[in-house]
Amino acid sequence: MNVRYRVELSQIERTELRALLSGGKHASRKLNRAQILLAADAGTSDE
Repeated sequence: MNVRYRVELSQIERTELRALLSGGKHASRKLNRAQILLAADAGTSDE
């Protein structure tokens, strides 16, 4: 599979996304996108 986009988050962005996932009530769509961004930053593939 070809890589379409490379995601490189700063430490601050990672911290904000993890905080979003760990607390409070948010829309499931927003949480899912945060999980996808963190996984892409970690280098996880779609497979």
